[in-house]
Amino acid sequence: MAEQDPSRNRRTLRTFRGHLWISGSFATLCFAIVLALSIFLPIAMQLGRTDLRSAEAYGLAQHFLFLHSALWPLVLLSLIASVVTANVLFQRMKEPLVRYVRCYESIANGTIPAQLTIRAADYLAEETDALNAMIASLRLQQAVRIEAVGRLHEAVADLAAREGSEQVLSELQDIAKRLSAAPTGRPASTR
Repeated sequence: MAEQDPSRNRRTLRTFRGHLWISGSFATLCFAIVLALSIFLPIAMQLGRTDLRSAEAYGLAQHFLFLHSALWPLVLLSLIASVVTANVLFQRMKEPLVRYVRCYESIANGTIPAQLTIRAADYLAEETDALNAMIASLRLQQAVRIEAVGRLHEAVADLAAREGSEQVLSELQDIAKRLSAAPTGRPASTR
């Protein structure tokens, strides 16, 4: 079975912003329609009565036109506010996510990035703390490996100078155990 191209299933930040705008605008529009129906339908039903005098009909028509002129600018302002709010929310969520992607790419390339910082107004603070804990753990593991590799090089140099020393061989075995116990983050080779 052929592997599916992962780029086809990816949703970009641009599509996320579009979905946020559309869903916010749609929710506001639905609310406006329900509001308009609840306001205008009873008045329209009153205007349709046959026993209505002309003065009453004129008053209801004036009221209907006033509500009509007052409601639709409010609906338009609500839709604009919905889009602006969606954009602000998008920006507050986008910035940490972009930093996360850069951090993940750096780790995938074998380098450990600096600790992430986010603004106080950004979302995803708990997730950033968890990612920073992971970065700190990776730095600690890297330091252990660097120290073990340094000791390994020293032991190899000593072994080369004194052929067959049991103490140096024991030291090499200890270092090998420490290196194999520390996770590397890369798949183990199967030989």
